[in-house]
Amino acid sequence: MIAATSKMSFDKGPARLLSLLMLLLVSACNDNSNSADTDNMGTQGMQWQSVLDALELPDEPLADVSIPEDLRAHPESPFESFEMRAVLRNEAGQWLSLSTQIDRLQITKTSNAQSAWAFDSIARARISGADKSKAILSTREELSRVALNLANSTPAEIHVRDTSFTFSDVGACTGSIHAQGRDALNENYSLVAKPSACPQAISSGFLNQWEIPAMAIQGNYASESVRGQMWLTHRWGNAVLPGGAVLLDQVRIQLLIENKRLWLTVNRTKRASGRGPRAVEAFISEDQATFKSVDVEWQDQGLHLSSTTELSYPKTVVLKIPSRGYELTLQPVVELSEVQDSMGSRWSGGVVVSGAGATTGTLSGTGFLDYQPLSLKE
Repeated sequence: MIAATSKMSFDKGPARLLSLLMLLLVSACNDNSNSADTDNMGTQGMQWQSVLDALELPDEPLADVSIPEDLRAHPESPFESFEMRAVLRNEAGQWLSLSTQIDRLQITKTSNAQSAWAFDSIARARISGADKSKAILSTREELSRVALNLANSTPAEIHVRDTSFTFSDVGACTGSIHAQGRDALNENYSLVAKPSACPQAISSGFLNQWEIPAMAIQGNYASESVRGQMWLTHRWGNAVLPGGAVLLDQVRIQLLIENKRLWLTVNRTKRASGRGPRAVEAFISEDQATFKSVDVEWQDQGLHLSSTTELSYPKTVVLKIPSRGYELTLQPVVELSEVQDSMGSRWSGGVVVSGAGATTGTLSGTGFLDYQPLSLKE
């Protein structure tokens, strides 16, 4: 879903928004202060959500996504977001789940051209990660100011303090993407991925998106060498993605079948109340370039209750593809991959995939599951 856009001038926001932004920029986002982790994010988190609620965006439609020209950050856009989802494995064979999201909101179109400190945006970074030995995902969140015409506002790089994505020579769907940062346990990561195909792109008038599926990734995490798969999604435009009555569950998978790779994306929509039918759509590809629609049955199995939020999540997910005779079981890397940040709570973590095909034998792979929870109280 895409937020309704306002017809009011972008530069004439309400006094409530201005006061919130002043508080953010003066106190929470002081670049000389310590980074804000989840332990002290309560006030800042509420402020960030309030900014989103009060934000007014222009109603000019966007140009459609152009590949490869748009394989970059979009500092000229009022809103942009990057989200990395990675399933990693260290040299000891231990699985790790890591996700990083950077959001940036423009708060003014004009700046003092005579000042190098002409801040025009605020940004948020959220890092969630853990290895298989951890029962609960750890999340870290921090805020920062973003200035016009400085290094953290260029098409080649976007960063919030020590969390960043950098693009090198990706103009022809090649080159590399470098992700680095620090998780909630103060473990650093530095990862490099190379696209093997151009991304899938969506244009919807006020919000554009591209996603590069299952890139091979390698580097270091928690002082160990790691390898794995990374999915990178970039959104930008004149709209943000709000919550609402309709929720989206999504799983991204790379499958290995008899030395052949397949890529699968499954989307499921459901009502926040838990009532009514759930619609499932799925797309499969043999080359990461052409995705074809395929029928999939999605089954949640078992129940995991979060003692912190009282939200329920499935212990495993089973996907069945009748036309191909596949039955896949998605086992979480981290037992409770619950992300808790200023945007709410949800399940977002890596999965290890196993299964069998009617004619192909054993199936294996990795993936990443984003699951919007339902409250047991409803």
